[in-house]
Amino acid sequence: MQMRIQVKIRVIIILVLAATMVNIVSSFSLLNINGIVHGDLYRFGLQFSFEWADPYWMNFQFALSSVVLASVLTGISVFLVLLYSRNRSKTVVSFISVALVLAFAASLLALYFTSVVDRIINVDLYYYGLRFDPEWAIPYWMSLRAFLGLQLFSIIVVAGSAGWSFLTPMKAPSRLSKLTSPALLGAGGICFVFSLIYGSSAAALIGLGLIFWGVVIRYAAERPYVRKEFMDLSMASAYGALAQSLSKFGSKTRAVFLPAEYLDKIDSNLVFVTEDPQVKLPSPEKVSQGKAPTKREKAVLLVPPGHGLTRLLEKTINKSFTKVNLEFLIQRFRKIVVEDLEIAGDFTIAVEGNNVRVVISDSIFSNSDFWEERYSRVLSLLGSPIGSAVACILAKVVAKPVVISEHEIIEDQNVIRVNYELLGEEELQA
Repeated sequence: MQMRIQVKIRVIIILVLAATMVNIVSSFSLLNINGIVHGDLYRFGLQFSFEWADPYWMNFQFALSSVVLASVLTGISVFLVLLYSRNRSKTVVSFISVALVLAFAASLLALYFTSVVDRIINVDLYYYGLRFDPEWAIPYWMSLRAFLGLQLFSIIVVAGSAGWSFLTPMKAPSRLSKLTSPALLGAGGICFVFSLIYGSSAAALIGLGLIFWGVVIRYAAERPYVRKEFMDLSMASAYGALAQSLSKFGSKTRAVFLPAEYLDKIDSNLVFVTEDPQVKLPSPEKVSQGKAPTKREKAVLLVPPGHGLTRLLEKTINKSFTKVNLEFLIQRFRKIVVEDLEIAGDFTIAVEGNNVRVVISDSIFSNSDFWEERYSRVLSLLGSPIGSAVACILAKVVAKPVVISEHEIIEDQNVIRVNYELLGEEELQA
């Protein structure tokens, strides 16, 4: 499958790359300030003394080291975001979060140590003969303001990008992601209050930037849950129609998901529902030609509720599931469901002979509000959308009819458990 970088990931890459370049440029501003102190100021009466030089050197080195560290960490973050765009790994997202948080902390430390350097220059050095003169002051102010502006940009970008990494994937927000917005809002409020008390414009800008990202992340974290309401409405309509179709069948009804040889199109899916479990499947020719079962057969051909999701999954891997094997399903399907489409928090599949057991956690289909008693029969026979899709996929992959032997939705745990049975040759049309 070709790599597809979503727009939001491209934006993050551009912003974090910009933060890396900004940190590199700001280090030159710091070096320019150091050049002014150790070059120009001696022409305006400054007398060298270790009393001011030692604390100046220490804080300057700390400030420069913090900027360099922030540059390295944001550079690593760019590489990790590119890596995430290829494999959508949660582990990579965790490393992105750590790198960006450390870069954010390094930039804050750089601002702190630079403020100490500024206090030494604007206060302490006057006790050692320094005379004020616009000739040195204007270049110094320009370099300092350039450094502060660049670092503020880096801090705001890194804070927002870190928030994005905490919220990825957003289908099942972690405890850390839920705390991100309040933490940013709280830190921004503290910085803003500090700026009012001490008259610091830098603290005010940092505070406003953190508050801005806190509001944006809070809004972004709540948006995905609005979509689920529309999904519930569409599923209720589909399951209502299926419940009506199955209402005329008895208690021994069986639903068989048909393999590809029964389908007229490679991307289609069908389920054979029969009231008599002893009834053999119709011939593949009869089904592929669109001949419906007769009333005497007490059977019907239906499009399963997982048909649309199955087609989406095939589009995601850019091939039909008839062209993959069971090993591919075991090794790769979790990544497709969890990381590529983000429709579940976790997915496990276990195969034992002709029995397949699937456990799906934190799925968008497991905590639906519309699951009612009247849909229980549809669920037991045809499954939830994702359970039905797995049945369709298994039928195509193993080229055998498949039935759902057990389907369970545990809403309080947000878990779906499904057992499938792969039917043997004796179940086929004689």
